[in-house]
Amino acid sequence: MLEKDYLDPSTIKSQCSAAITEIDTDNSALSVAYTAVDSFINDTTIKSDAFDALKSSFRPYLTIITRLKNANESDKADFETLKSSVGSEVLDGSVIVPKMKAAWESKTNNENTANYYYGLAASTTDIMLASSYSQIGSSFSTLAGFDYLTYLYWKRKSDKFDEIEGATSGLFSGSATSRSYCVKDPSRPNSKGLSTDVNNTLATDSMKGKMAKRFGAVEDVSDLYYKVTSNTIDIDDLTDEQKELIVEYYEALHPDDAEALAKATKKLSDDEAIDLKARVYTAPPRFKDNFINNVTDAAEAKEDFDKFDNGKISMKKLSNERTAAAVAYYDIYHLDEARAMTHNLLPMINEGYDDHVNNIKLLAYTADEPYKSVFLENVQYVKVEDIHSSNSYEWCHGIYINVDDMGDASDASENDYRTYFHEMSHGIDDHFKWKSNSYSNANGTTLDDTLQKEVRQKIEDAVYEAIEDEGYTKEEQKKIVETITNEIMNTTNYDPNATPSFNGNVTYQGYYSEVVEDVKEDVINEMSDVYGGYTGNTLRVNWGHEAVSEETRSDGTTYERTYWLESDLDSNDKAVIKYDSNGNVIYSGSQEKEFFAESMSAHMTGADFGMDGYNGYSEETKEIFEEIVKEMDAAA
Repeated sequence: MLEKDYLDPSTIKSQCSAAITEIDTDNSALSVAYTAVDSFINDTTIKSDAFDALKSSFRPYLTIITRLKNANESDKADFETLKSSVGSEVLDGSVIVPKMKAAWESKTNNENTANYYYGLAASTTDIMLASSYSQIGSSFSTLAGFDYLTYLYWKRKSDKFDEIEGATSGLFSGSATSRSYCVKDPSRPNSKGLSTDVNNTLATDSMKGKMAKRFGAVEDVSDLYYKVTSNTIDIDDLTDEQKELIVEYYEALHPDDAEALAKATKKLSDDEAIDLKARVYTAPPRFKDNFINNVTDAAEAKEDFDKFDNGKISMKKLSNERTAAAVAYYDIYHLDEARAMTHNLLPMINEGYDDHVNNIKLLAYTADEPYKSVFLENVQYVKVEDIHSSNSYEWCHGIYINVDDMGDASDASENDYRTYFHEMSHGIDDHFKWKSNSYSNANGTTLDDTLQKEVRQKIEDAVYEAIEDEGYTKEEQKKIVETITNEIMNTTNYDPNATPSFNGNVTYQGYYSEVVEDVKEDVINEMSDVYGGYTGNTLRVNWGHEAVSEETRSDGTTYERTYWLESDLDSNDKAVIKYDSNGNVIYSGSQEKEFFAESMSAHMTGADFGMDGYNGYSEETKEIFEEIVKEMDAAA
């Protein structure tokens, strides 16, 4: 099965039934013709040698008519066979083939990841760590097994198509022999039959002249069309003349599509129209039909896309119909990106959320580089597992979201799609084995280093500002700064109704409260999550992950989970925070992961909420993030 292949049993059965009706009509007409010719031949009312010779010349037509009727009956039988062979399931190569490929690639990727963690388990002497790595490796092995089952599921559909194709490939060959005797053989002057020098209603004189000049025969253009649709030849490698021939060839066979595209391209130049039509007609059925059904004015669709891309029009200003047209237009020119996004968003497409799908595609297609390329090159490695999840999260290259949280697509803004891009960005980071955690620059600086540094710096600056006019010596100031900063940075779970005791030092308590409120004023939008993550949610402002949550195991028992900090469980399944040799909490690495996902989401959507937060971070932090993205881009 090829990606261009498409089988719709209901349509084929309907077409077969219509063809059988046409054959019956043709045979009825042939019977009338046979009777008329036979009556003329056997007419005895006129007697002359010339008339007898004329009647004799008509006799071969009785044979030809009989053979044509036999050929039609053979075709009729084959149409009945075809109707009974195609089954009842739609088999779309543009869905099945990418699904097979993605499942196999995911299987391979999960196997490699499993081996990676198995290798870590084998290389460590820490028994607990080895056990943890082995469990992770086992999880990825299980995922690889599920991927293989998914691959087999889609392969069975591909095989079914191939079986149907094989079983029906010999149909309609029987009628060819009967018809061959009805056509005069140019190599045998005395052969009986009709001349082949007749008008071909499927090709204009202009088209036949062009074909004869460049290709010599209609079959050559048909072969060229097939090679482009099967990806043997790239549409961009064709000459303008070849594109024009493909357009004329296709439009002669599909007049309804030709009429639709003539209207859609009327504002384009002739060269632009031919190029666009050639791309549409040779695109996989899903994207061809999507364009024909949604684009009534290609010039307007392109203008809308460009305006949105350049920030001259917002998503709210575009109707669902105009967004659909703009996306369909872009898809035709960027089929690889269209396939990747369509494959990723199939769960939403299958449930009829086409308008949300178009909004998401529009954002992905118009994101700035290199964020756009990193996303589109790696979207194939992340699955949308659930679109009705009660919580949004990413797990093992799969995302779980709630499409209802996106609201009404006709009134949606860029901000409404932050969660989708956020979780997808986690998946991409996961695909790169959490590069947000592992990356370090030439100086050995990590994202965690810069994030910790800037959070700590903001706290220290706020403390200095609070005590600068209090008359403390530098040593006293230093001590106060360190005490309050360390208290905030080592908070395990912030209680808004409590203040640290500081051994009963009321002055320190006052400074603490003042500093917390002061720093929060500089925590903008999505910064809240990460700043909260480094401070046990002390500096969380408007939203963020919980520092400690209660989770449920498969057996129904519960345990405490810390998101931002490393911890163990005691005998009562309560979290016990881990500390380093200096008595400081050990961060889990979730801070960098969340910063990466939030920052990628901000750049993919361009939403003010996300970009304002991103721009609130230090230049050093943003520089490390951009280096990570560029490294991902280079790898892709």
